Amino acid sequence: MILRWIFENWQAKILSFGLAILLYLNLQSSKITTREHYIPIRYPKLGKNLFYSDKNKQVYNVKLEGHKEIINLHLQDLHIDINEDELSPGTNEIEVKKVEGLPPKGIRVKLLEGPIKVVVDTLESRTIPIEVGFEKEPPPNYMKTSHQVSPSTLTISGPKKTIDKWNRYIAGKINLEDKRETFTRKFRINGLPGNLKLLSKAREVNVKVKIVKTSSDLSEQMVVGVPVRCEGLKKGLEAELSKKKISIKFYSPSNLNSFQIMQGIRATVPCLNTIDPETLEIKPAGESIEKVKVNKISADLKNVDIIEIIPESLTVKYSIRKKKKKDTKKPISTQPDEDPKKEKTDENKQPDKSDEKPGTEEEVGPPQEFPVEN
Repeated sequence: MILRWIFENWQAKILSFGLAILLYLNLQSSKITTREHYIPIRYPKLGKNLFYSDKNKQVYNVKLEGHKEIINLHLQDLHIDINEDELSPGTNEIEVKKVEGLPPKGIRVKLLEGPIKVVVDTLESRTIPIEVGFEKEPPPNYMKTSHQVSPSTLTISGPKKTIDKWNRYIAGKINLEDKRETFTRKFRINGLPGNLKLLSKAREVNVKVKIVKTSSDLSEQMVVGVPVRCEGLKKGLEAELSKKKISIKFYSPSNLNSFQIMQGIRATVPCLNTIDPETLEIKPAGESIEKVKVNKISADLKNVDIIEIIPESLTVKYSIRKKKKKDTKKPISTQPDEDPKKEKTDENKQPDKSDEKPGTEEEVGPPQEFPVEN
């Protein structure tokens, strides 16, 4: 009865058609969704000397609008690519111009964040000395005469800002209490920050400590005026030491003169500061205090034990080496110019023989040689 009424009434037909359209639109609109989502950021691989900072963003927040089925289908493919050409050492502000992985139609994207901050550090390597510390003293009538660290240096690599803070590596401390004879102690190389890489092959440090019993066979001697050399100074830098010479106390079974000591030992301090080629800044800035190292380079000093270095440490002050300008000016002559006409006149002038005595001739001997001053 109702269907018959609808078919006979044209107004009812129009009303039913409108209701059908509204129902269809409602069904379609229910499939469109809006949601926020964090999509990953993909970084390019950098060169050998460049390094990404750990603080760089890994995801980027966006707002997605479209059909729910299409969004779910392509959601895993969405990402942002960083262009390698836009990166340089330092802090980079990268504008997001495109979201990769979007279908041609069906999804609208709105960026909810600003530019991406990308920090690129410079990778550097440095060789630093290995040192150990000592606690307490040996028992009475015993003393520590020397110690040897092997290897004496290690090479590390990492971001420039981090590596500039490392001038030495402390392997550990050794307690000398109750030590009555020479012994060896081993330390594992650890404690480096996560962004520093150990390039040296050695993973252990061996420290040999020599302990001797004090007796009349050993005589304490001292030598003064030992020159100190700066070791590892970088090109373009100059280093000024607080003292150019040191004194050394040592034990020896025989008396040694100063010449033997001077020729048989070498005193050095590490000069490991660097210079930035772009800003010409010395890093680390300011003066540094470095420990003096004394090495025996002569077999004649094999039985000599160094007991004290005076002073033990020196202050190193760095400065930029000034380039010497070449003097292109010609030297100015201090003598008056000679008259060429006068020279010719003197050459053509014949000697006057009127003053010579008759019947005698001047004796001419071989040319004499005179010393020439250079």
